[in-house]
Amino acid sequence: MKKKLIILSVLALTIFAFILEVIPFSVIMYSGTQSGQEILRYYGYWSMMPAGYGNFCYFFVFITTCLLLLFIPLSLFINKKAFQIVIICLFLFGITFSIIPLFVAKYSTWQNYTVLVVYCLNFVIVLLDSFLIMMEK
Repeated sequence: MKKKLIILSVLALTIFAFILEVIPFSVIMYSGTQSGQEILRYYGYWSMMPAGYGNFCYFFVFITTCLLLLFIPLSLFINKKAFQIVIICLFLFGITFSIIPLFVAKYSTWQNYTVLVVYCLNFVIVLLDSFLIMMEK
């Protein structure tokens, strides 16, 4: 029961991150004009426009979240160590690609920071759960 509660809480946080990523105004891109003014445009994580300008991180985070939404419910039924390692690696991948735009981009939205916090929380929860399972054996 405890393991199911942990998995469901991780799933709920991942669904929250997915909702934030689907919001169409979660990625800011800016471009300059010849007169030196900045034009801000807003896109979603799923949009290919930032990727077309070389910023693949948001799209990778979105794909990682979709994969986690597929794998986390499956972990209720598949109780293998390799499957849990895949989930941990996906969280690490998501954390890495959530951090990169915060250092590179000139502007960030609150969704970017919140998605990063959700990924970090999920990673800590899953990691602590795996350590507790290893300690029990």
